Amino acid sequence: DTCAGAIALSGQSGTRTDPFDGARRDVSGCEDGAGPDVFYSITVSEPSLLYVDTFGSSFDTQISIRSSCTGDPLVCEDDDCVTLQDQAVAILSSAGTYYVVVHAFGRDTRTGTIRLRWQTLPSGSGMPVRITGSMPITGMTSGSGTVSGSCGGGIAPEVLHYFTLCPGQMPTITADSCASEFDTVLYARSGDGGMELACNDDRPNPPDSPACTMGSGMGRYTSYITFTATGPGLFGIYVDGFGGESGNYTLRVSGLP
Repeated sequence: DTCAGAIALSGQSGTRTDPFDGARRDVSGCEDGAGPDVFYSITVSEPSLLYVDTFGSSFDTQISIRSSCTGDPLVCEDDDCVTLQDQAVAILSSAGTYYVVVHAFGRDTRTGTIRLRWQTLPSGSGMPVRITGSMPITGMTSGSGTVSGSCGGGIAPEVLHYFTLCPGQMPTITADSCASEFDTVLYARSGDGGMELACNDDRPNPPDSPACTMGSGMGRYTSYITFTATGPGLFGIYVDGFGGESGNYTLRVSGLP
């Protein structure tokens, strides 16, 4: 239960169950909670999003994600999805090894079982953007592409937009790139193994979707996707470019709980 002896998490995603018996408190930095903790490590080969949750654990948990064994955490999370367990997402800005620490919230917790789920998604060339509602998101793609979908993208820069779901949530999500200023490609991935959920290039919106706002050069080559996401977990929608194109985009997402 020390950082030097952290349990290694292998693969893009997975779950594991570990005993909490005998753990002690070795690290601080989260505002609440004073109980013992258990360390995990994960190594990523490129800039990524890391998602972890403790749903199914047998005690009141708290999660921190750290870039080293010392110093302040990147993220600290407590009590999500109306439970005493947690889900946390951290932006890992470079390849390397990072640490996940599962804390007991209460100082008197000495026994129990941790159930840990982890998922990763490549963050691409842009800064990831969290989706929190149905408002349009505007941004700009730039740089060199590192991620692609089955229907296009790859050499063009991309921006990852992400959201998380709680256990039992299963919404149908729609997204379009209407009013963007370049030829876009949209694709969605699950953090559970990086599975592609949808990919589209140049598909017009269906008749019952919100109308595009056509401006000078806007709305050409619009992409539209729809998919069902099942929680708990991490999900990403990438705005990419066809044939190396980049520029200003507008992403509209609906269906989030």
